[in-house]
Amino acid sequence: MRKRFTACLLVALMTASMVFPAATAAAPTEVQRLQDQIKQLKDEVQKAGEAYSAAYWQLDKTRAEMADVDRGIGEAEGKVAEVGQRLSARAAAMYRTGSYDYMAILLSASDFDEMLTRLQYVQRINDSDASLIAEAKTAREELAAQKAQLEALEKSQAEEAAALKKEAERIERELK
Repeated sequence: MRKRFTACLLVALMTASMVFPAATAAAPTEVQRLQDQIKQLKDEVQKAGEAYSAAYWQLDKTRAEMADVDRGIGEAEGKVAEVGQRLSARAAAMYRTGSYDYMAILLSASDFDEMLTRLQYVQRINDSDASLIAEAKTAREELAAQKAQLEALEKSQAEEAAALKKEAERIERELK
């Protein structure tokens, strides 16, 4: 009886496969299509994950650069303050002693050697004053450049954060 049942079942299945050939052939095709979709989604998720990771590391790199520039700004501000104090002290000294009449200083020398010595001192004072002014100007320019660099990095960080957020939202949408 069991053999007869198996034989009947086999005949019924063969008949069904002849009658419904599209259904039996469509099933592997549907499965294959779904597997292809799953593979495609996995590839897209992997690419999106890699893009997200790259954007995250770029954002982290920008943050580190901003910290370096911020430290540089602190140093530059310290230098500007230090040079400003020296310049203020020199200006105060010039004010207290009054203006110099360099010709009177040179011509009041008792001999030619003393006049040359005085001329050297006057030149050293002028060079020192000019150097101090140039140093103050350079320190201010460096500070301004570092502040501009920090501003550019902050803008870059904002753009990178927005891109990272957008990428995360896109990945989230794809996974739903």
